[in-house]
Amino acid sequence: KTELPKAAPVDERQVFIVENLHLRSQSHGIRYRCSPNLKDKHSKVALFGSEVRGVPLDGCWIKVGSKYLPTHIGTACVLRSVEPGSNASKVSALPVIALG
Repeated sequence: KTELPKAAPVDERQVFIVENLHLRSQSHGIRYRCSPNLKDKHSKVALFGSEVRGVPLDGCWIKVGSKYLPTHIGTACVLRSVEPGSNASKVSALPVIALG
């Protein structure tokens, strides 16, 4: 028997830039969530201007590892999808910080 090569797993992750253009927050970024619920806040923050890679969930959330980020807070868009390698994604990726 000849075995067909197995297809490589599809990487469904997409690249997003964390934005403050519409939210106009005084904070440094957006808190990750432990679940797709705005009130279920994690201590880590995705800094404004940083790049995150995640799997989109129903257009309202992206899953980043075991955590979640909302695509919008209220009516403000806080995550902008970008093409990998595009100039828009060449924003310096700032480290994730934990707030006490």
